[in-house]
Amino acid sequence: MDSLASVPLLPTFAPLASLHGVRFYSLQKGEQADQARTPPAGMQLIDWTEDLTDFAETATTPEVLEFAMHMANRHLVVFAAMGQPDLNALAAATPETTGDMYRHVAALEIADRRSALLGALRQRGVLVLELMPGMLASSLVNQYMDVKERGLL
Repeated sequence: MDSLASVPLLPTFAPLASLHGVRFYSLQKGEQADQARTPPAGMQLIDWTEDLTDFAETATTPEVLEFAMHMANRHLVVFAAMGQPDLNALAAATPETTGDMYRHVAALEIADRRSALLGALRQRGVLVLELMPGMLASSLVNQYMDVKERGLL
């Protein structure tokens, strides 16, 4: 299990909330979803997760894709997804037992679905950021600088 899974992430994004036109949409499930109920002061956060059952359903929800496509015509839409090194390691491992095989196949399926949905967002003009745990702040700053350098803001 990722040791950073319980680290509060919204405060890391809070400085971006002061930028004109920036809004945050929560698509987080599990314990991290509790943060959406009490976002940092000044952060506009819209929580769409109540009816979602898994991550793959999140970005393929017609409303999410439609909204992203509509907004991408006039705005830079950013979809930040937390990288999953534990999942990637499990998908890359060679199974040694029957239980390992089930976990391996599940990890491959999740990784494939994740890749497909992030690709669908990219095809609709959304800037998809995959941020690595433990390097969230520096990764976010680097991605932001890249966006500015490319003149997307």
